[in-house]
Amino acid sequence: SPARVSSVWSTTATAPRFATAPHYRVFKHMMALWFASVLVLLVLLVLVMVNSYRLPELGQPLEYISSENVLSLPRSLVRRLSASTSTRSPDLMVKLPIVNPVPDPLTQRPVLTPVPDPLTQKPVLTPVPDLLTQPPALTSVPSVATHLPTLTPILDPLSQPPPLTLVPDALTRPARTVATTRFATSANRLPAQWYQINDTTVGLDEQTISRRNVVKQMMKHSWDNYVRYAWGKNELRPVSKRGHSGSIFGSASLGATIMDGLDTLYIMGLMDEFKQGRDWIADNYSLDQLSVDLSVFETNIRFVGGLLTCFALTGDVMFRDKAEHTAQKLLPAFQTQTGIPNALINTKTGSSKNYGWASGGASILSEFGTLSLEFGYLSDVTGNSVYRDKVDHIRQVIKGLEKPRGLYPNYLNPKTGKWGQHHMSMGALGDSFFEYLLKEWLRSGREDQEARQMYDEAMQAIMTHMLRTSAGGLMYFSDLKFDRLEHKMDHLACFSGGLLALGAHTLQSPQSARYMEVAEGITNTCHESYDRTATKLGPESFRFTEVVEAKAIRTADKYYILRPEVIESLVTLHI
Repeated sequence: SPARVSSVWSTTATAPRFATAPHYRVFKHMMALWFASVLVLLVLLVLVMVNSYRLPELGQPLEYISSENVLSLPRSLVRRLSASTSTRSPDLMVKLPIVNPVPDPLTQRPVLTPVPDPLTQKPVLTPVPDLLTQPPALTSVPSVATHLPTLTPILDPLSQPPPLTLVPDALTRPARTVATTRFATSANRLPAQWYQINDTTVGLDEQTISRRNVVKQMMKHSWDNYVRYAWGKNELRPVSKRGHSGSIFGSASLGATIMDGLDTLYIMGLMDEFKQGRDWIADNYSLDQLSVDLSVFETNIRFVGGLLTCFALTGDVMFRDKAEHTAQKLLPAFQTQTGIPNALINTKTGSSKNYGWASGGASILSEFGTLSLEFGYLSDVTGNSVYRDKVDHIRQVIKGLEKPRGLYPNYLNPKTGKWGQHHMSMGALGDSFFEYLLKEWLRSGREDQEARQMYDEAMQAIMTHMLRTSAGGLMYFSDLKFDRLEHKMDHLACFSGGLLALGAHTLQSPQSARYMEVAEGITNTCHESYDRTATKLGPESFRFTEVVEAKAIRTADKYYILRPEVIESLVTLHI
C-alpha cells in the first residue's frame, strides 16, 4: 500500500530501513567475498604474468633465457608439465630449443687489466740512426726512361744521308696476270706498286733541301714526344703531355699514331724511329682480346692501310700478317642483308651496328665506299680472294642502284639496299668514295675500266649540279640536301682539287681540260679560306653569302685540326 512503501523508504539517522533487513546482510557478505576472490585472482594473475614473461639479460634472445631467471612453479604445475612433455614424441622433443645457462652479468664482471703507469713505465724508443753518419739505404727505382724506346738524335741529311734499304727486285714492276675482271699477281711477287725511294737530295738546290730538313725535324719532334709521353697510346695530347686512346677506337690503346706515321718515317729515312714502331707492332698489336666497338672505316684506312703500305715499302711479311689479322676482325661487319657493311664492329663478339644518327641507322657512303684499295691489295698479297670479293660486291650493289640526277647520296640502308636521306656532298660523308674509284683504277694498272667510268660519271654529275662560283669569282662545291643547295664547303672537300688534277694528269680525255680548270679553281678557293683568317689557318668549313665568301660564320666551324686536304691538293696540282 502507499503507506507501506512510504514507511519502507523513510530515512533514519544512519541508513535506510532496507539495510537492516536479514536478507541484505547475507547479500552484503556474498558481495564482499566475491570482490575478495576477484582481487586475489587478479594479484595471482599479475604475479604469474610478471614472472612468466620476465625479460632476459641485456642482449640475450628469448629462447636462451637463463635457468636462474625462470619462475619457480608449484609442484602440481611442474608435475602436469612433466606429464605433458613426457607424452611428446621423440622427434618433437628433439626439436625443442636447448636452454643454456647464461652467466649473470651482475655477479660475473669482466676482468680489467691494469694500465701501466705512464709515469713509471715509459715506452721503449727505437734509436734512429744518425742521418749524418749513417744515411739510410735507398732502394733504387727503375728509371722510366729504361722502359721507353731509345731516342736517336736526327742525322744531318746534308752530311749523313740515312741508308735506304730496298726490297729485292723492287725497281722492277712484277708481271701481272688478269683473272676474270679483276687482277692478280704472278707467284711469289709483290703487286705492281711504287717501291723505290729515290735519293731525296739529287737535283735539288740547298734551299729546298733545307726546307725538307725542317719538315723532317718537325716529324722527329712529334715522334719523339709521342714516344716520351704517350708510347703505345693512340695519340698524344701535347698540352697535358698525356696519351689519349678514346673516340673512334673505343678507348683501346692500339698505337694509332705508330700505324699512321710508320710509312712516313720510312720514306723520310728515319730508320731508327721506324724500327721502334715496327718492333712495337710485332710485340704488342693484336685485336684478339679487344671487346670494344671499332670504326670499320677508320680501322681499315689507318691500320690495314698503314700496315700494307709498310709491307709494300719493305717486304716485311710481319706487316702483311698483321694487316690480314686486322681485316679478318672486320669481316663480320659485312654480314648484312645486302653485304653493305655496318659502321661499327666489336672484334671480340663479332657483333656490328650502324650509327643511330646516320639517317635512321644507314651505312655511310664515304665509309663502305673506302675499303677497296686495302681489301683488294690484301687479296693480291695473301692470295685470299675473300677480301676482294667483299668490296667487289659493294660496288655491284651501288652500281645497280638508281642515282638521283646521277649523284650518290651519302646514306644507304644495309637492310633494304635503298638510299637514305638525299644528302649529297663532296665533303664529309661522301668524299673518299670518289677518291677510291679513281685510285682503284690506277692501282689496277689502269685496267679497271668500270672504276674509271663510275668516277667520270660521278664527277660530271657533281660539277653539273653542285659546283658554283661566288660573286667574287671563287669556285666551290656546295652540299645538296633534298634538291636544295647549301652554300658552304667543308675543309674535307678541299681534297677534290687534287683529285680532279690527278684524274686530268692520268688520262688524256675530253674531260681532262675541264677537270684541270675546276681543280685549279677549287684549290684557289681553299687557299683563300686560309689567307682570309687572322692566323692564316683554314677553318673546318666556310660559307658563301651575299656579303661573305670563303669564311667561317658559325662558331662551330671556327677550328683547325691539322687536316691535310689543302696541302694534298697543292702538291698534286703542281707535280
